[in-house]
Amino acid sequence: MGAGLGNSWKWFVGAPIVAVAASPAAAEVVRSDPPLLETSPSNLASSLIKLDENLTPLFGYSLEFRATPRVDATGSVTAEAVITNFFDSENIITAAGAVRDPLFSVINLDADDDLFVSTNTDDGSTVLAEMSVNDVLAEIVFQASADANGVFDVTLESNSALSDGAGQPVAFSFEPFAIAVSPCPGDSNGSGFVDFGDLTLALENWLQSVCSAGQGQCMVDGGQGDANGDGAVNFGDVTSVLNNWLSACAAFDSHPRASDDLESGSRSNTLGDAVTDLNADGQINVLDVAILKQAVHAPIGRSLDELKKGITE
Repeated sequence: MGAGLGNSWKWFVGAPIVAVAASPAAAEVVRSDPPLLETSPSNLASSLIKLDENLTPLFGYSLEFRATPRVDATGSVTAEAVITNFFDSENIITAAGAVRDPLFSVINLDADDDLFVSTNTDDGSTVLAEMSVNDVLAEIVFQASADANGVFDVTLESNSALSDGAGQPVAFSFEPFAIAVSPCPGDSNGSGFVDFGDLTLALENWLQSVCSAGQGQCMVDGGQGDANGDGAVNFGDVTSVLNNWLSACAAFDSHPRASDDLESGSRSNTLGDAVTDLNADGQINVLDVAILKQAVHAPIGRSLDELKKGITE
């Protein structure tokens, strides 16, 4: 991976990289999948950096990432250069049948702990990204410190660039993403366990702003249904709960579990409101979870009533 080459190797073959400012009008879009990463202190989180709307054949690319804590976030999140990789099975170059130049394939950290990722084809050929085939630029792995808590924004530094076959810069836009660090990802009610209680709280506070956005305070004090700590309650929180379903957190010595009285995979609606009984069968069980999973990719902004109507008809 060339991790020991150092920062002096920030160029494509024969020419220095020309920084390309992110442009909203640019066709090419560099983004993270997922757009919000979740982890707990001392643990890892990974992101696939993908290229969408690729219209210009590319010779190579250089990307430099920086993780910055939001106000009130504590500790640190840093990229792991040794584990970060080009994800060759779906990489824009290798999955297209081309070969990465081993000399100019670089993954390293600079003095500011920014992560630099750069590569190009070994023969000067160009490639186009095809969605779900060869649209990955890299898999970035982040490490949360033992005292990390809150939200950390990941941005792209100005010397990042895409290059076409003539070595000229290709304009692109970048969608910043974030890493949410909490003792118990998905735990929206602070019980130390992820279960129906967290879904209930998220749905009771659907589309609400539950704490100061951008300050990471939801991850510190709890945010009334904000399972991912972004300051609002929406499908991202449902996704967080489902991704961490039935997880217990070591940070909690003991905790009440709303699912302790589950019998045969179901329970009567004793969680409070019937708002979580999405199929109106009088029970809250895995069938309601399945409905939520189907709704995760629905347009953001729909009201809870619209959501329930749309998925129970």
